[in-house]
Amino acid sequence: MRTIKKHKLFGIERGDYFYRLCFFGMRFKFRSKRLMSRRILMLEERIGTAEYHARSAARRNAFLWSNEEKFTAQDYEWYVASHFYEKVGYYPNLKNPQTLSEKLCWLKLHYRHPDYNRIYDKLEFKKYIAEKLGEGYTARLLGVWDDPADIDFDSLPQRFVLKITAGGGGQYGIKVVQDKEKLDRDEVRYRFNEWTRPWSKAHYYEVSGARNIRNRIIAEEYLEDEPGCKCLTDFKFTCFSGKPQFYWIDRERFGLKHRRNVYDCSGDRLPVSINYPNFNENIRPQHLETMLELARRLSSGFPHIRVDFYEVSGRVYVGEMTFHSEAGNLVITPRIFDNKYGDILNINDLEHQRLFDCPGPNAKPFIEPLPGRQQHD
Repeated sequence: MRTIKKHKLFGIERGDYFYRLCFFGMRFKFRSKRLMSRRILMLEERIGTAEYHARSAARRNAFLWSNEEKFTAQDYEWYVASHFYEKVGYYPNLKNPQTLSEKLCWLKLHYRHPDYNRIYDKLEFKKYIAEKLGEGYTARLLGVWDDPADIDFDSLPQRFVLKITAGGGGQYGIKVVQDKEKLDRDEVRYRFNEWTRPWSKAHYYEVSGARNIRNRIIAEEYLEDEPGCKCLTDFKFTCFSGKPQFYWIDRERFGLKHRRNVYDCSGDRLPVSINYPNFNENIRPQHLETMLELARRLSSGFPHIRVDFYEVSGRVYVGEMTFHSEAGNLVITPRIFDNKYGDILNINDLEHQRLFDCPGPNAKPFIEPLPGRQQHD
């Protein structure tokens, strides 16, 4: 704590998040939003924004994980609705959803496909894709470990990618290694020790039903668009019941100027933004028709799923399949597109298919069947 001004009868002290006033022997403490914001910025600058948010999430996740048995169905719905409002800007109608964003959140709470866990698990996903499409459509597997201390760096090539199998998104749960000789192996083991804790992704597991996935560490081959490229360009196709509807492309995904363009299935850019501003460059995948065909095959039987592809050295790779893009919190501008795609996504026939289990380890149903919803006119 640093003293700003101090006298015998009174004094003012400034801490990291508060001011403390001493007046004739009486002490008063006041929290300061300005100091809190300054402290957060200092921490982000010192340890990095991703690291700061990862540490903050770890504390929240530990609380959710340790208290999961106390949560009720209403608690889960409150959690989803509150998070939706904070991210999207309007309060969702989860009883009779109409927009695409609302319906994705309804699906988070009420619907599970039998292959959900296989698709969510990054190791099982490779086997799943091999069964559906054949070998060679995912990055080559280089190693699997249960414990970060067992990672055999000496057996890995100069460039590779490490991932956790249960969850992870963006920079969370993923380490891209472009030069093994410059790698701090102890730091990597420390990071994956944090990411593989059972509570590490609790805020997703509360509504994902994937808590029972065995969290391991896998190493994959390093893929790149072209030499020197820092990250792959992925093409993310949103599909409803086996029909691709649109796809988007990200730019500077892990930087401060994340941009995103949205395209229809003919490759024409749409006048819409989803969560991030547009960028000026127009990009068309070289193998668009191949991606569309693969997306149709992989999305068949799912009311909604997003299928991601890469183009590397003239080949198409499947990156992942996602049930709830942006965790269901899609900020679609203008709103007319949110309504348009919400009309296309039909959830009325899913009551008899519901396979929802409690996300906790005891796996028990906790949401009663709801009355049938009416499709938006």
